[in-house]
Amino acid sequence: MPCGRAHVRRDPAVIAAASLAVAMVAASTVAWGVRGLLTSSLLAGASARLASPLLMRRVLHRSVSVQNRTLATERIDVVVGSSFGGAVALELLASGAWTGPTVLLCPAHALVADRARRPVGAPLATLPAEVSARVIVVPGRRDETVPYAHSEALVAGSGARLMLVDDDHRGGTAARRAPRPNAQAPRPRSRRCPGPTFRRLRYAARRCIRRCDHTRAGRLPRGRWCWW
Repeated sequence: MPCGRAHVRRDPAVIAAASLAVAMVAASTVAWGVRGLLTSSLLAGASARLASPLLMRRVLHRSVSVQNRTLATERIDVVVGSSFGGAVALELLASGAWTGPTVLLCPAHALVADRARRPVGAPLATLPAEVSARVIVVPGRRDETVPYAHSEALVAGSGARLMLVDDDHRGGTAARRAPRPNAQAPRPRSRRCPGPTFRRLRYAARRCIRRCDHTRAGRLPRGRWCWW
């Protein structure tokens, strides 16, 4: 989705606005010196604050458009939206573009609406009963970004399921602590990494390789090993 900082920086509207601001500051500096520089800088900063809600609306609109094109061209079984993606998934549900199974992980729809300076979208209770029954909202008990009350208000009066987990906003703590099915006893660390990983490490420099086929790999003074 075009919601990351790199995509926002490449947005033609953002590039045009930034270029206009730079040109305004440069012209004011040439014409009035330091006074023009300070005045134009203050005006540019105030304009950026005023344009922030418009930028959030544009990012949300572009992200929804990308997902609409994907739904139109691909066969999708389930839609999963996390944080900002939860707001995008709710837009798809509200517009009727998607009516299938949906999982919302710490949905930040209320925060996105606040930054976009627009009303919070309608709760799931306004959707048809068969659509809201396919929605699962998963907030985190230790989430410091999205309050639990936002998710609770979202599912109030609807057939959606609310599953509170003991996790943070990123949602990786519970997954790391959860026991793996058919987990085996840990193997000793001094085992050679089989297959192509060992061949890749053979030509690696004497530095730690961040990832291999198992967890982490590194080159030790006496050989090349994989910790798995």
